[in-house]
Amino acid sequence: MEKLKKIGYIFLIFIIIGICVSVIVLGYKKSNDNTHQEKDKVASEIKYIEDQIIDILNKMNNIDFNNYQLSVKDIKSNDNNESSSSKQSSKGSSEQSSSEGSKQSSSGSSEQGSSSNGESEQGSSSQQESSGKDSQSQSESSESSEGTQKRYEMEFSNILSNNSQEIDWEKIKGSIEELYAVDPTMILDLYNIGISEEQVLKFNVQLDKITKAIQDENKQDTLNELTTLYSLLPIYFENLSVDENYTNILKTKSNVFFAYSLLDNGDWSRINEYINSAISEYSKVMGNIEQTEKTANINKVYIILNEFKSAIDVQSKEIFLVKYKNLLEEIRTI
Repeated sequence: MEKLKKIGYIFLIFIIIGICVSVIVLGYKKSNDNTHQEKDKVASEIKYIEDQIIDILNKMNNIDFNNYQLSVKDIKSNDNNESSSSKQSSKGSSEQSSSEGSKQSSSGSSEQGSSSNGESEQGSSSQQESSGKDSQSQSESSESSEGTQKRYEMEFSNILSNNSQEIDWEKIKGSIEELYAVDPTMILDLYNIGISEEQVLKFNVQLDKITKAIQDENKQDTLNELTTLYSLLPIYFENLSVDENYTNILKTKSNVFFAYSLLDNGDWSRINEYINSAISEYSKVMGNIEQTEKTANINKVYIILNEFKSAIDVQSKEIFLVKYKNLLEEIRTI
């Protein structure tokens, strides 16, 4: 009997231990799942903010990934020509009516009935002339009320013929406001995954600096502050420890954007340094890849990065921008 009790106690202890282990394992798994979901959420927010920053950077030099852009032009209606034509037509109608009336008057002595017919026809002619004038007046009124008309055209967009000084600041102001909409959520999520308070606060400070530069419509300050904000994204993404290659791609693009921001200053020496740093960061991506369907795209990006050297050698902003656009289009496919 004593033996059976001992066996029962041992069996009960094993059950309790099993339950405790199960609770711990399930709790750990749930905690891991929650952490993974939080990291995925932050990664998505970082990528969204990245797209917004790149969009504004591109707008600073009117760079569009579409080959064609929709343009709207005002067309003034040619009121003078149309009024002149209407007047000539009315005059011709009046002369014709007068000629017919003279013929009818000369033949009116033969019969009183034909005279009355002539008067009737003259009356009809007068009514037509009056109606024509009314119609002309309505037409002119309609044309003047229309004023200018809109014509929509698809125009070919290319960098070499773009005027990089004509910046649509209104669109840019709208874009920066969209970043403020996601800012509070992202700040909270960055805290939750363990990003330091100092690094998190830098984002808010930098966003305010960008907004001030955009309000002042200062192109160079806007470029400088935007590239500084973008340089925070690789730091945040690296803390997630979810994709080392993407972290290196962010660092690569960050160096390219710093070079891009110096184009108007013509500081080709520093531009060259940033491109060298971009090539160095991207070499880490090249070393980590395996043979995949994206291998060709990854190799193309490396080639384009090295091709920046030719634009730097001839110190051509336009050639640099062509290669910059090609790089961003290609790197999106990785």
